[in-house]
Amino acid sequence: MGSSTSSRWRKVWATSVALVTARSRSGVRTGPPAVALWQEVAPVAGNPRNGRPYRRLVAAVKALGHPCARCGHNIPPNLDPRHPWSFTLDHIVPLSKGGSLLDPANARSMHRACNSARGNRTGSQPLKTSRRW
Repeated sequence: MGSSTSSRWRKVWATSVALVTARSRSGVRTGPPAVALWQEVAPVAGNPRNGRPYRRLVAAVKALGHPCARCGHNIPPNLDPRHPWSFTLDHIVPLSKGGSLLDPANARSMHRACNSARGNRTGSQPLKTSRRW
């Protein structure tokens, strides 16, 4: 059983290997006819965060140069994206709670570490201070 993939639909062929082998040797059809079954499978949606509109929003918010919305420190623009203090786009209303992915009013800049610490919580969160009070 083999599969062939087109750009939008996957075509799945179900054929008998023995029948194909017999037909290729003699050129004459023997046995029951080979049946090709077409199973249309809807295309899998890609990750919306890889799309052009999302990348434009990230670039626009990063270009504003705002400090981190959680800790208030500046975000260095040239850090490796995996660095804990690098820029990430934070959603004010988390996506898991119905926030819009592409709404500029729902986007703000945040350090990667601060964004991870915030998680999907909403509401006001106190700024971190340098010492315990």
